[in-house]
Amino acid sequence: MDIEEVNQKIPSLYIYEINDYIAFLNEISPVITADFNFHNKNIFLKLNLSIVDDFRSVTKYFSENNIKYHTYQLPEDRNISIIIRNLPTSIFEAEIFVELSDLKFNVTSVTRQQNRHKSPIPIVAVILDKSEKNIFSLDRLLQCIIMVENRKTDNSIPQCQNCQRFNHTKNFCKLPPRCIKCPEQHHYSECTKDINSPPTCVNCNENHPANYKGCKIYKQIKNHSKAKSHKDPPKHLQIIPESKEQNAFQPYIRTQQ
Repeated sequence: MDIEEVNQKIPSLYIYEINDYIAFLNEISPVITADFNFHNKNIFLKLNLSIVDDFRSVTKYFSENNIKYHTYQLPEDRNISIIIRNLPTSIFEAEIFVELSDLKFNVTSVTRQQNRHKSPIPIVAVILDKSEKNIFSLDRLLQCIIMVENRKTDNSIPQCQNCQRFNHTKNFCKLPPRCIKCPEQHHYSECTKDINSPPTCVNCNENHPANYKGCKIYKQIKNHSKAKSHKDPPKHLQIIPESKEQNAFQPYIRTQQ
């Protein structure tokens, strides 16, 4: 049976710009202790591993040796992402963070949710350490009766803010940066393109930014994803995406210089 079928919880690694497969195979084989295989996907090699220790060893080796790849987070490393309902909008995120910390929960961030008009609603999104499963037994916070629920997964197609490719995020991308405004390999903050000139998509070379949802590459991936899914999620369900929180409250941690 295929490794990919047996070990679905170990993310694949997508490796780019391998010009000499045999040399690459000989280079990484000593790093891997258990069974593995490659799928040739034309523009990249897809590496499937069979044990978690090999995943950690290989990703460390790739990062240390500047091998261009992207992957995904191990399920066992994922933090717990929840929502807490029924907290008044007048309560600040920092106050919720402190209260949860005082209750001995290891909290990473707290984010007040908003409606489509950008007004706060009585729901907060909280990310906690993966060990904090007892959060689901919490029924009162700051003397408010609350409901704690798993945060529903966002079904939209992720786009990496580092390389602008789809179906992965920047946290697990070790590819060179690509601009959102022009087809060059740099971060958008370093782009010198004239603000009055039209953007150029690095994915399709048409005149729009790389994150434009009308991009033909995005549409192709979206249509392919829909064809693979059995059915769309019920429209009446309220989905609060598990995306990156740009304004999440997080404690300041001083780092050593």
